[in-house]
Amino acid sequence: MKEKTLDSESGIEISAVRQNTFANLNGHAVIFELLQNGMFHLKQAIQQHDAAAHIKEKLRDLFESAFKCLALFCKENESNQKLLSERMKLFLTNLDLEIGQIELVCEICRDNKSICETYGNYIIDCVLEAIENNGRRAIYLEPLIVRIPFPSSSF
Repeated sequence: MKEKTLDSESGIEISAVRQNTFANLNGHAVIFELLQNGMFHLKQAIQQHDAAAHIKEKLRDLFESAFKCLALFCKENESNQKLLSERMKLFLTNLDLEIGQIELVCEICRDNKSICETYGNYIIDCVLEAIENNGRRAIYLEPLIVRIPFPSSSF
């Protein structure tokens, strides 16, 4: 694990010290709770035709930020990847919303053969179900691209 890296997409500096501090403060647990208890409300708000557009947008932004935060939390950090992998089922729900779940799952699996072997089939099953329900989308290919470095695994 490198001491500091720059996330090319967001321009945010990733620091192992910050990641470990966030882990020690259980910041990830608060986000887990938000995702677990709030995803239903997000989906409900999006489906309501009479809900204000700015409220839908703010809710969507909140959940996108939560997934992005977790992705940065586990980027190039094997222990945090393992910690987040335990909640894989939570991250692979509601893939029709496209609020950062796939990016997070990819970051959890990136350069981590053990996680790819453990959760690979489950990830593929969820992605296939999402394709069946939502149609083909380029983002659904990302977990396969992340998986390529480990061809001998059962992913």
